[in-house]
Amino acid sequence: RRLGKALPNMMKALQGLEPEVQSRFCEGVAHSLLPHMEELSQLSMGCHKQDKGKGKGKEGKQLKRSKLDYGANANQKPFSEGGGLRKFLLRLRALQEAGSMTSETLASMLVAWIPSLARIAERRSEQLKDLAQNGLNPPLQKMLAIIQEQAATTPHLKRYAAVLAKV
Repeated sequence: RRLGKALPNMMKALQGLEPEVQSRFCEGVAHSLLPHMEELSQLSMGCHKQDKGKGKGKEGKQLKRSKLDYGANANQKPFSEGGGLRKFLLRLRALQEAGSMTSETLASMLVAWIPSLARIAERRSEQLKDLAQNGLNPPLQKMLAIIQEQAATTPHLKRYAAVLAKV
């Protein structure tokens, strides 16, 4: 239960901090996460699109996609048709595969995604609670430990670090 509340609340608090503080936090997280990016970029976190069997069917979806303008690459699929966490993870994978992943790139990406990641953490608070109860896998444990360590050194986030340390 603690993780389901602590992580979204920490992300909201981070979002409300000065841009310089956000940047320092994200740079610290990025520097520590970079050696683990291969395993972290493979996480799915249950963000695969789930169809409910309702709607226009395949023909309607194909028609809708064909009407979208993808610019000069109109015959290619877009980078990601998903959103939220799926889009974030796909971008991480693309940077990793292209060999463009640096701590600076990751930090700037994290800063840009703070609002989205805060909303994702809020929407998935029950899932986070369930993950914590069932035991986090090693990559998620490592990621949370890194976030917790950085929060412990960031003003206004220290109280969240104490809660994350108990997860």
